[in-house]
Amino acid sequence: MQKSLWTCQFPACGASPEQIASLRTRRPDGFPHDEDPQLSVCTICRRLPLKGQTAEDKHAEKLDSGFLTGIKEELASIEESEANIQALSQVFRYYAKHARQLSQVLYDFAIKQCFPWELIHAFHLIDDILLMDNTGRYKFELTHRVQAITEHIFRKVQSRQEKREVARMVHAWQELKIFDASVLERIRLSIFDGDAVASEILKEAVMVDDEDEECTMQVNTEPVTAKKRKVEDNSGHDRA
Repeated sequence: MQKSLWTCQFPACGASPEQIASLRTRRPDGFPHDEDPQLSVCTICRRLPLKGQTAEDKHAEKLDSGFLTGIKEELASIEESEANIQALSQVFRYYAKHARQLSQVLYDFAIKQCFPWELIHAFHLIDDILLMDNTGRYKFELTHRVQAITEHIFRKVQSRQEKREVARMVHAWQELKIFDASVLERIRLSIFDGDAVASEILKEAVMVDDEDEECTMQVNTEPVTAKKRKVEDNSGHDRA
């Protein structure tokens, strides 16, 4: 009897048929899921949290059009201040069970509606949502959209500094394992490989991150060193 073709067992897997077919040639039985090794899944889904896919989410009532209109109006004023980004990020995270609907709103805004000067603020909003969302739902929903968003924003932002900010955020996602390595690798290949200027910007961004990290480590160790010196000085005084 012929063995049936393997397919990803992750609930609501978003991999395309082409991606599944390609994986079958390399891993005919897929990968064991990180949380449940009995679950055979694709590359994209293997690290996504199982707890993010609940029956409640699947049957959750959709957000009404009036609420979505309000969100879109808030997005339109995103460039006004950093506080706006943080406040809007909090709204998105509060409604995390509607991440599928709201991720599409983010995608449409970034790709279709943003003016060039708004793009970097939209990317900061997406970054803040991803870093602060502890449900994993936005990570799951944006996994299949983040490459298109990142490519579009990197190419359309108006300055080298803004491109460097995009590169820094992508590098941070890699360091913090926000997305699967294969997702970030595709972003790197599509944007930075083969483009000398883009590759240089990425190197600059990584270098700045490394310098910031080194400065943070130095600041954290200085009080300990000073305290130790003070104790030694006091000890010397007591002996005298």
